[in-house]
Amino acid sequence: LASAAFISFQWVSTTKSTLENLDAAMFIIGANSTAALSFNDTAAAQQTLAALRAKYSIHLACIYTKADNGAYKSFATYQRDAGKQYQCPSKPLPNRISMVHSLLSRNMPINIDSEEIGILYIERDLSDFWQTIRNYLLVIAVAIVASLLIALGMSALLQRVIAQPILSLSALAGRVSGSKDYSLRVPEGNKDEVGRLASNFNDMLSQIGLRDKALEQSKSELEL
Repeated sequence: LASAAFISFQWVSTTKSTLENLDAAMFIIGANSTAALSFNDTAAAQQTLAALRAKYSIHLACIYTKADNGAYKSFATYQRDAGKQYQCPSKPLPNRISMVHSLLSRNMPINIDSEEIGILYIERDLSDFWQTIRNYLLVIAVAIVASLLIALGMSALLQRVIAQPILSLSALAGRVSGSKDYSLRVPEGNKDEVGRLASNFNDMLSQIGLRDKALEQSKSELEL
């Protein structure tokens, strides 16, 4: 239960941290792209997107400009790996987050004085996210194995200290019941609860033995 709670917390916190970091990067890119969109400077927008090379997890970024009729058209594109075919959505939706398996996509509007002039779209690889989760799972697995080993060691110790003396006491009680030999005694061992139980059992055997001897003596006297 503790491990499940820990993983749930880490899942939520890691997801939140990933989204916050992506939003921060998108906010900076969007703010630096307003001038390029206003002056229709595609080269400047490309240079702004090129700053995303510092974020290795981001492999695709697109800036869309908003036409007079309200439609969006591609304005600038960034691809980390030119050898792979990444494709920007034809109609991006603002403020949309999609997290599917190993890919996180995010849209964010680009505004000037509360007026939307474009949209920034980014696709982020989630391999680092899953690696973080796997690391947490590995830590929990090691902790569970260590806990089980400690529990086994403690149970073995408790068995030797508690269970074994009780089993010995039970075995001796069976021998006394079968042989009627009340001279047998249980090793008392430590002066704990089990030791006191053994001592009381030995006292009981002594009293039964004395009473048995008294009965035998009375029987002999009656026979005489």
